[in-house]
Amino acid sequence: QTEVKRLANLNALIESRTYKPGEAIVHKGEKSRDLFFLTEGTVEISTKDEKSNFILNEIDPPYIFGDIGFLFGFPRTATAKAITRVKVFVLKYEAVKKELPEFPNWLYPILSSFVNGIRSLHDKIRKLEGKTV
Repeated sequence: QTEVKRLANLNALIESRTYKPGEAIVHKGEKSRDLFFLTEGTVEISTKDEKSNFILNEIDPPYIFGDIGFLFGFPRTATAKAITRVKVFVLKYEAVKKELPEFPNWLYPILSSFVNGIRSLHDKIRKLEGKTV
């Protein structure tokens, strides 16, 4: 029975979603903390300012996005929109928080290293945005 309970708990953490072309998956500035695992389709990552819509990237599977919001609770730094039909698995933050109220100590150094790499990438993106304005 404990194995069945574990599977039920895991099922509560992960949700499958499908998006149509043109449909937004996340919006820049929103405070959702879910983590997305792209399994099918192409997603456009973009950011808007007063003057233009700046396309940062087009991503194809396998790809994980939404990690900064998931780990730190920062508002979304970009908009993710389906270009084609898109399928994702969503790791729901609130469900994870309920299951793991405290992360194990060994997880912080791993996440910190991962996030430092992502922050470096975001800094480079901001510099590029500054050059194109």
